[in-house]
Amino acid sequence: MTASNQPVRVALRSLRTSPRFRRLFFARTISVFGSQFTNVALAFAILALPGASTATLGLVFGSLSLATCVFLLIGGVLGDRIRRDLLMVVADLTNAIAIGGTAVLLSQDHPAIGGICGLAALSGAAVAVRSPAMTALLPEVVEEEHLQSANALLRLSTNTATLVGPALAAAVFAATNAVVALSIDAASFALSALLIIGLQLNKPVRSGHSMLTDLRHGWSAFTRLTWVWVVVAGFLVFNAAANGVVDVLVPAVMQQHFHGPSSYAALLTAMAIGSIAGAGIAMKVHPKRPMVVGVLACAPFVLLMALLIPPAPLVVLMVLGALQGVGVDIFGVLWDSSLQTHIDQNVLARVSAYDYLGSILATPVGLTAVGFLAHRTSVEATIAGATVLCGVVVIALPLLKSIRTMRAVEGPVTP
Repeated sequence: MTASNQPVRVALRSLRTSPRFRRLFFARTISVFGSQFTNVALAFAILALPGASTATLGLVFGSLSLATCVFLLIGGVLGDRIRRDLLMVVADLTNAIAIGGTAVLLSQDHPAIGGICGLAALSGAAVAVRSPAMTALLPEVVEEEHLQSANALLRLSTNTATLVGPALAAAVFAATNAVVALSIDAASFALSALLIIGLQLNKPVRSGHSMLTDLRHGWSAFTRLTWVWVVVAGFLVFNAAANGVVDVLVPAVMQQHFHGPSSYAALLTAMAIGSIAGAGIAMKVHPKRPMVVGVLACAPFVLLMALLIPPAPLVVLMVLGALQGVGVDIFGVLWDSSLQTHIDQNVLARVSAYDYLGSILATPVGLTAVGFLAHRTSVEATIAGATVLCGVVVIALPLLKSIRTMRAVEGPVTP
């Protein structure tokens, strides 16, 4: 692994002076920051409705997740057929309409749950279209040798917005209401669209095939490089186990052994701070074998889970949580940069869609399985099983030839 400050300074200077990257950077930051307002306000607003329950809340968020899964592969095909900046503009405006419409419904005395679910599904479809296009768009905006720094900067802004945004969103929600909070999010997507529309990218080369054929070609590209599908498959297992532990079982551990919500919040904050540091470190680290380093960087999370049974002191868990945040973001930056430099631009959105689909499916699978297993056995036994699964992934993937022999694309960095 090599690290040098000079290439990083050159890359950052180049990105700062790039009008198109600045537009993309601020568009991403603003939309992620705005989304924190909906994340905080929507759930509480729905639960406050007459006759609403956690089942109502599950129906709304389930509608969003289902629409994302259904439209994700279609979004990947569209991202390789249509100008990606225009596709993101349409997705952002659609999100603005969906969230703004939800705010209008919630301002009524008896908002229709069916309407809120429909708008949540519309928002989920917009996310499905936007995500692959975002990954595939960056190489059109940034030179190849600066892609890793650009990915790190985008993650840095996203992580910072995710850390700072909820506190401000909670304050706004407490001082006003959900309608105001959701309106801020809708405005953030509209502003994001306004920034992205100025990118003026080239139109992708049309394949001339049907959408189904394009999907098959995308699958062929996804499976052609063994390291791509192996990492996605491995982290489908890793993320399912890890998300289940963090979201379902860690709160139970914190409630039983520490101070409940405040201890859980402290651990999550440590993870978030670590992720910000990880994005910064990822700008400076340029390993020759990025996937080996990226996978091994996730090892602290395995140790964190192992030290939950029985739980180590909270300060130790927080340190490991911060290291986990560092590692996950290093992996994320190296992964995005590797896809963008090894996958043909004409199929990159479709390959990204298959990658995103694996990530999305991991969450409901993990939450459901972990909750069921903990109920049938015990919290400790389930954490132990998840630790073993994640440990196998972290140890086994770097041993595979396709990952060991996968090298970073090295390009000259000139001042």
